[in-house]
Amino acid sequence: MTIIAALTLVLTLPSNTELHPIQELTSLASLEAEIIAMKAPKVAWRNIAWKSCLLDGLKESQETKKPVLLWIFIDRPIDDARC
Repeated sequence: MTIIAALTLVLTLPSNTELHPIQELTSLASLEAEIIAMKAPKVAWRNIAWKSCLLDGLKESQETKKPVLLWIFIDRPIDDARC
């Protein structure tokens, strides 16, 4: 089954996709350089002054007359009794 999945993956790759071998990272500096090379240079959401407190966000929203985007992420065990 895994051979079929691997072949399917290889056959469905675009023809212009280059597969590079994993290079051995010899130092922390080379690891940091790899990470920086993979990051997009300018991403709009990084320029937003995100608020971690809802009340601060609502206050700024009212002052600047701009909408609020509420992002909620809940990652709790199933047996957690909190609401």
